[in-house]
Amino acid sequence: MNPVLPELQTTDVGVKVHQMAPAYYVSLENHVGLNMSNVSINGEIKQKSDGKVVARVDEKNRSILPHSKFDVIFTSENANQRISSQEYSYEFIVSSGEETWNFADNFQVGADKVDDVNATIEVKSTHIMIYVGLAVLVVVNGGLVYIIMKQRKAKRNTK
Repeated sequence: MNPVLPELQTTDVGVKVHQMAPAYYVSLENHVGLNMSNVSINGEIKQKSDGKVVARVDEKNRSILPHSKFDVIFTSENANQRISSQEYSYEFIVSSGEETWNFADNFQVGADKVDDVNATIEVKSTHIMIYVGLAVLVVVNGGLVYIIMKQRKAKRNTK
């Protein structure tokens, strides 16, 4: 008798906002009633035009429930990276124990979806806030020094 193996299948591919950063995703579905544990997922997404890697996934010790659907999230190393409307290709491997599943395909990201995802991403520039905070501290300290010096001068003049 053959052992029953999980049947994994990709159902959807695209881009979305994940933890306030742009991310690519591939929806994966387990069609068989088997619980999978100690699952590792490794892969990358490349631009189809030049082969540049734009996002990666490296997950270990994941579990997949029976008859479940979940997103494999590919994230960029640069959280402020903008997603562009073009054709991409993904390749990733899901492994659990001795079993492995390879997935690879091309997909197109449309301009409307790119605009939605990029619009929700705020560029996190902490340098400006640090400079503003330092400027406020300098002004407050300068004002305090001016007031103290003015009071000392007034005290000397009254003696």
